[in-house]
Amino acid sequence: AETTSAGRVEEFYWDTVVFKVENSLFKVPRGQFIAQSEVFAGMFLVPRPVGDEHESAEGGSDANPIVLEGYKADDFKALLKVLYPSYVSSMVTEREDPTKYELESVLKLSTIWEMNKIRSYAIKQLSIESVLSPAERVTLAREHRVSKWFFQGVTSLVKDALSLDDLEASVGIRTAYRILGIK
Repeated sequence: AETTSAGRVEEFYWDTVVFKVENSLFKVPRGQFIAQSEVFAGMFLVPRPVGDEHESAEGGSDANPIVLEGYKADDFKALLKVLYPSYVSSMVTEREDPTKYELESVLKLSTIWEMNKIRSYAIKQLSIESVLSPAERVTLAREHRVSKWFFQGVTSLVKDALSLDDLEASVGIRTAYRILGIK
């Protein structure tokens, strides 16, 4: 019998990885994780086994996923929507932009996993006027190191006529006292 040998088209010959987040399994191409994250690029530097050994390697199958402890499946799903937008949008009639809460998830994970381009995208989308309240800007600025949001949020809160209780509920007691001191 005659056999033909075909060459792999590398950009469309995806090497997948299986992640387990909470109680959910995700099987996705590794390429974007390597391209976008120093953390994952380092993790995936180790050569992968071939054949049956590949299946038994960590991340090679549903039976042996890479377990991401301490993360939420919804946060991970939001990140995947940004990492693989064309795939997700092809499943629905028109491309859906990520919601505010999905963008917050993307910001959180992209900050932790050093996905700088994805982080910049999330910051840009969340920076659009009126997406975040002043208190949300302050809170997210602290959690994810976005200094411009901290100044914007505090400046807005200084202008607002909020009581100490309202300020404390939205940004914490220390920041509330600082804002009152500025006023």
